[in-house]
Amino acid sequence: SNPSSDANTLDSYEEGSWTPAFDNLTEGSATISGKYTKIGNLVYVQGSITWAADTSASGTTTVTNLPFAIANDIKPQGQIEFLDSGTALYFGFCQGAVNGTVLNLHKAVSSPFTWTNSDRLVFEMTYRV
Repeated sequence: SNPSSDANTLDSYEEGSWTPAFDNLTEGSATISGKYTKIGNLVYVQGSITWAADTSASGTTTVTNLPFAIANDIKPQGQIEFLDSGTALYFGFCQGAVNGTVLNLHKAVSSPFTWTNSDRLVFEMTYRV
């Protein structure tokens, strides 16, 4: 950050890695990764999890531990892609909780998530801080 009184000067740019945490399930020996880019008051996050062992939950899943808290002005939404053991691809959306560091993941079809070996979940969202 390099504060400036000029409205056209970019004062804040940051990028890095973060580790998504998944509430309501046990990751087993999963591979988990996350990246973010923060430009001013906007943050773009993306993350993924690939399971190498069975998990212990199904249904709605919450991603916690976002790198920055979501602003208290709108409830941001992003997208998810879920590859079911390499056989079926599902799409859905994620929705952030204002004033928090939480994303709720939802599949576009009515059946809940059921996590098994080799499943892969990718999500991304842009939000204000």
